[in-house]
Amino acid sequence: MQDQAGAAVVDVQGGVRWTAAIGGSDSLMGATPDRLLVYDLSNNVYEVTASGRRQVGSLGGRPQHAVASPDGSRWAWSTLDSSNDTPAVTTLHVGGVGLAPKVILSNSETRLFLEPWSWTAAGIWVEHNVSGLGGRYAFAFPTGPVDLVDPETGRTTRLAVPDGCYVEARAQDGTLACLNRPAAAFSQFNSVTIVRSGSQPLTVQLPKPDYNSVGNLVFSADAAQLLVGADNFDGTLDHYRTGAVDTRTGALTTLVDGYSPALGHGQSLLPDGSLLLARTLQEPGIWIQSPSGSITRLYASGYPAALVSG
Repeated sequence: MQDQAGAAVVDVQGGVRWTAAIGGSDSLMGATPDRLLVYDLSNNVYEVTASGRRQVGSLGGRPQHAVASPDGSRWAWSTLDSSNDTPAVTTLHVGGVGLAPKVILSNSETRLFLEPWSWTAAGIWVEHNVSGLGGRYAFAFPTGPVDLVDPETGRTTRLAVPDGCYVEARAQDGTLACLNRPAAAFSQFNSVTIVRSGSQPLTVQLPKPDYNSVGNLVFSADAAQLLVGADNFDGTLDHYRTGAVDTRTGALTTLVDGYSPALGHGQSLLPDGSLLLARTLQEPGIWIQSPSGSITRLYASGYPAALVSG
């Protein structure tokens, strides 16, 4: 959990394991149960624990986004090596504690740049996102193709989905969920498509206005359900909800009214099946829904920043 005063590691019962002071200019790269990794405006990387902070490395170039490996010993970041004009040249780097940084991927695309968003056992999740995107959005959303990148070799595997569909979540078995965007509405998606190996893609329409804005998709552990965060996003009063899509039949039901999954890239689901929830952009705090369906407020302030296990 992070707010303007610092960060706290909170367990699922709401107890605070430890707290740390982090600067307002610090950007979170990753977390483990006993430490955080952040970088500051000078691109220095720090390990932050309950005892304090120490510098463990640095990021070169002009970092656009950075993520840490699951054990916190390495990190990946992208740099913008030219202007945002056509074409934008971006580079993906990997470094770590005691390791010399190396370039593992370079890319040149029209108005798209590389952004590493998560690092799992499957590889580094790298999005090709539109540069210069402004405005207010209820959820972060993908704007280009997604690759899984091997951190050792730089080998890339494009997550294959239908044209015009933007990958937002990946299940443990490799099933993908992507969002379909009409050409006239850049930030509003009208359907979600589930892509499972050996099966035809399944597309589910998202009803309006309840699903004007969608994001923070997460698969259940068995990939039988896809949870979809939604907001009416009508310019007046936000109203969140969580929809549940049956990944075999496409049936869409409302699982939780008034809340959405709290984190993107599949991080909202806990190993026991509990779900981290958020209310709206205007209401800080962390809630959790148990497997039985009851909802409890875990923490009254701040916003969830990362999910760690252990």
